[in-house]
Amino acid sequence: MKYLALSIEGEAPELAALEALIEVSGPVSMVIRSTSDEMGVEEIYETLPGEIRLWDRFVLTAYFPLQQELEGLRKNLFDYDRGISDRVSIEFVDLEELAVNGQEQEVDKLIAGRLYLKSKKSKLENDDLADAYTLYMDPGLAFGSGQHPTTELCLEWIAESALQSKMVIDYGCGSGILGMAASVLGARSVCVDYDEQAVIATTQNAEFNDLASDRLTVFHSRAFDFESNSNRFDVLIANILASPLVDLAAGFQSLLTPNGTLVLSGILESQVGLVTDAYPLWDFKDPVCKEGWVRLVADRL
Repeated sequence: MKYLALSIEGEAPELAALEALIEVSGPVSMVIRSTSDEMGVEEIYETLPGEIRLWDRFVLTAYFPLQQELEGLRKNLFDYDRGISDRVSIEFVDLEELAVNGQEQEVDKLIAGRLYLKSKKSKLENDDLADAYTLYMDPGLAFGSGQHPTTELCLEWIAESALQSKMVIDYGCGSGILGMAASVLGARSVCVDYDEQAVIATTQNAEFNDLASDRLTVFHSRAFDFESNSNRFDVLIANILASPLVDLAAGFQSLLTPNGTLVLSGILESQVGLVTDAYPLWDFKDPVCKEGWVRLVADRL
């Protein structure tokens, strides 16, 4: 399916403003890459408090369905900077082809002595790992190769847990890595994301790992109904950010069985109280931290 890709070059201080202007127009996805001399060209991740931002320039690319009306966005961008057309480019792309042909990240990691993450080419090279469950990953254009601390924290919990025959939902699935890890270890998983690229990447990664639809199902958030899925899941994993974890608290709690478990990440150490306060009827275990990020696990009181 073809999409319009709108790319804007900018300087670091204006990134938040441009993101906000574009987000209200409803892109299916946004990708931000640095263009600094120090970093070359690479995807930008959120800096932690106290970290030094090494990049000073960026390219923000937003993807829109071809039929989407963008006159409002054009006006807003022009009002923001009347000379912005000099740093805007437009092309038409196929997101599925981009996800397939995207740069593959090298992955080679053993999680909790049980779950092995490998890049897809390892399977193509007939790599044999008989002593561990193996998940072959290529994020494509979606977030999640197992390298970020929040993803590692969630993978460690999954690898250390008894998930055989459990129903697991990975909400905000990105590349699908967490839902697929649960499925590889015996769970039945549902992966949900609002990003079209994430849905594509998760579907392709599941197929590559031979995870049939009875073991893993993928939904765009528009097609996932909280009410019809209430009390369905034994485990909910959400590795997103503190703000949506708070905003979606009521919906998340409704999805879980009476004995269900919450696994939440994407949270900075300073945000733990903000998140736990949104789930007052849950018994949170001690936070597990890695590089300034936190994983929270809770059962119902």
